[in-house]
Amino acid sequence: MVADTVNPLPLTRDLWRQVARDAGTGFRDVEVVCSDPARHEARVRGRESDIPGWPQPTWEQVREWGFTPWTGERLVLDTATADPADLARAVLAGSVP
Repeated sequence: MVADTVNPLPLTRDLWRQVARDAGTGFRDVEVVCSDPARHEARVRGRESDIPGWPQPTWEQVREWGFTPWTGERLVLDTATADPADLARAVLAGSVP
């Protein structure tokens, strides 16, 4: 199972880990970042919703969101330095491309 979510808080991260434990399966924490602010902004501004009527956040809203930095073991993937196929393989392999 892959749960692709914005996890800005330790509580939500813990709850997803509990879902995996309850399902009797392992889990891997993966933090996806974009180290290129201009690329990140362009992606946010160009994003289209695939849910009718669901508004996308503005770049200003994304920048203002509260986010508690991750701690502990996790796989950190940078979308500014690798393509999506490499990142997907990295998740499956558990290592950075």
